[in-house]
Amino acid sequence: MQTRVTLTKDSTQVYENFVFDQRNGMYELISVASSILNWEARYGDAETTTYMAYYPNIKVEKNKLGEGSTIYKISNRNTQESFTFASRSLVLPPGYGTNYV
Repeated sequence: MQTRVTLTKDSTQVYENFVFDQRNGMYELISVASSILNWEARYGDAETTTYMAYYPNIKVEKNKLGEGSTIYKISNRNTQESFTFASRSLVLPPGYGTNYV
């Protein structure tokens, strides 16, 4: 698909071809974030060291807040790109994990 762009201010310029190339690692960071969110939705708390072992250039920082939310920061160790997101993991039913005999 070809698109024509015309810019006009003091003069008119017409552009017909564009080449856009931006290489970054956001796809990898977002795919790790998606995996963490899927893990939390199924099992509750995600183990971040597993991701760092599988992706050595990725650093995952986890900050648990008091009300049950977790803030994650995923960053690329080489490029310093980062993606931060929050999660509220699986809510366990009342009494789950208690040891009443």
